[in-house]
Amino acid sequence: SPVKLSSDDDASTTSTASRPRPRVDWTGFRLPTPAAAWRFDEGRGAIASSVDGGGNARLAGDDCRWTNFSRTNRSWTAAELPGACWARVSHRASLNAGMGSLSACARFRTTMRGGTLLSKLGASADGQLSGWCVELGEEGGLGVSLADGSGVSTNRELGRTLLADDRWHHACVVFQRRAPSQLVLYVDGALAERAFLESTPLARLGSLDSVAPLLIGRRGDGSPLRGAIRDVGV
Repeated sequence: SPVKLSSDDDASTTSTASRPRPRVDWTGFRLPTPAAAWRFDEGRGAIASSVDGGGNARLAGDDCRWTNFSRTNRSWTAAELPGACWARVSHRASLNAGMGSLSACARFRTTMRGGTLLSKLGASADGQLSGWCVELGEEGGLGVSLADGSGVSTNRELGRTLLADDRWHHACVVFQRRAPSQLVLYVDGALAERAFLESTPLARLGSLDSVAPLLIGRRGDGSPLRGAIRDVGV
C-alpha cells in the first residue's frame, strides 16, 4: 500500500522497526564493507534505516510503496518506486568519492532503461555538475557518470550485461581511478564486465566531492527508476 509520508525531512529519524537489523552480505563481491548501506526491508513507514552508517534514507515523492516478493523457500521486502517516488539520504562526506575510488551496489528489478539507481550528483555554485551517478543506460546495462565541478566529466555504460529484464539482480559498479580497468561490474556475485573510461577526461578529472544528497531511484534532474530496490550500499 502507499506510504504516508511525514512532513519532517530529517532523514536521521530512527525507524520504528523492532526486528534485528542484519548486516548486508557483501562477501560475494569481494569488496570492502560499505561506508553506508540500506536494506529497504522495513515494509512500512517512510524510513529505510542505515545498517552500516551514513544516515537513514527517507522516501519522498508520490505513491511510494513497500512490496513483498517470494521465490522458492525465500521471501523478502523491497521499496517499490513507480516513477514518482525515490529515497533521499542527507549529504555526508563518507558518501563522496573525492580523488579516490567508488563502489556502489544495489539489488533491484526493473524493465526500464535509462532509470537512475543511485546519484550523488549536484550543481556547484557556478552551475557545473559535481559528484557521481549510477544508472541504467539505453542498452539496459549499468553505467556510471562522473563530474568534478570544473566542467570535466566522463561516463560509460557497461551494456553487454542486460539488467533491465524484469528479474532481480544484485549488481555492483566499481570505479577505480588508477587501475588497468577503471570500471568493473559484478552481477549476482560474479565478475561480469571490465571497461575503460575515455583516457583524456579521466586524466583531467578532479575531485568528485559533492554536497548534494544521495538520491536512490532518481537524479536531481529526474531520470527516475521504475521498479523495486533493496540492499543498497556505497
